[in-house]
Amino acid sequence: MTDLNKSNQSDKSVDNRRSFLKKAGTASIIAALPVRNVWASYDACTISGAMSGNHSQQQTCTIQGRSPGYWHNYCDSRNRTYSVQGYGTSGSWGYSAENYPWKDVFGWGRSPFGGTSSRKGLHEFLPQEGSYNNYGGPDNINRHLVAAYYNAVNGFYPLQPGTYPEQYVQMLYDEAKRSGTYTVAQAIQDTYQ
Repeated sequence: MTDLNKSNQSDKSVDNRRSFLKKAGTASIIAALPVRNVWASYDACTISGAMSGNHSQQQTCTIQGRSPGYWHNYCDSRNRTYSVQGYGTSGSWGYSAENYPWKDVFGWGRSPFGGTSSRKGLHEFLPQEGSYNNYGGPDNINRHLVAAYYNAVNGFYPLQPGTYPEQYVQMLYDEAKRSGTYTVAQAIQDTYQ
């Protein structure tokens, strides 16, 4: 065998190893990705896809959530108390916007961003006229998470069958913790009407 043939054979072996390593590396990354069965969806129309622009099947997808300001005005117009006792704004006349404590929706391990107590009612995280509290958290993420919860509860975000609004916003919370509050706050904000 000539030196040229040995060199070509060696190059092919290196290329084969590189190709194998690329494929093996890609497969392990894909396998490590978390399953997103909690992301909202309806007939391949997903909240996550709409938020990221990465639909695997491009479809027209209309998601028209309401803003934190809308939910504040809605709750305020119903003259409901901002008590943590769970008094809400549900009824046959409108949407459900119960004032559950943050911890009851997001769980004990997911305190509001910015160090606010998880015992506060959800309404307290909505923007309040003349109030300068910092309950909104960095990038107003807490406000956007509460709005996302109310949007999911009231059908403005289509969720997969068997997925609860609490699961959906807990996943959003975890994503904000992982990728940053600004990114998730902006993505949620982009779903508002």
